[in-house]
Amino acid sequence: MDTSRTIQTRRPGFTLVELTIVILILAILAAIVMPKITESSDESRIAATATTVAGVNAKIQEVLAQQGDYPATVQASWFLSGKLPENAWALDYSGTTIWVDNTATLSQTHPALKHIRNLGTFWYNPSNGRFRALVPLQATDADTLDLYNACNASAATSINATTGG
Repeated sequence: MDTSRTIQTRRPGFTLVELTIVILILAILAAIVMPKITESSDESRIAATATTVAGVNAKIQEVLAQQGDYPATVQASWFLSGKLPENAWALDYSGTTIWVDNTATLSQTHPALKHIRNLGTFWYNPSNGRFRALVPLQATDADTLDLYNACNASAATSINATTGG
């Protein structure tokens, strides 16, 4: 009588089913968390840009009070870093930082085009001291306008509006 039994030993490790379940759970968690991280990042950029715009506008008003006229340009010497400010929406942009629009009229409070392009990442109207951040194009004109208004604490009513708000 043969009493020997075959003993199967299980190798340490995970089965394919176990690995698949873990990967599936991680994918679901990533799908839930990633939009929140992206949204938080966008909110941070809006806040940083709005702070920059407010700081530059305060300095422009200070120069106006001291000299009686708006400055012709935004000066790097106004800032502790000795450099012109960076737009949080255009950190990889290597072109001109501030577009000084010498063709803008006294009543023009917004640039005709509100998105970042080769003219600069900020817009400045020396005839009335208006300083605005330009933003990247969004999926729709309405989204671009919403982002522009949030970054500039403004209330422009149209993507092409140059006055008001």
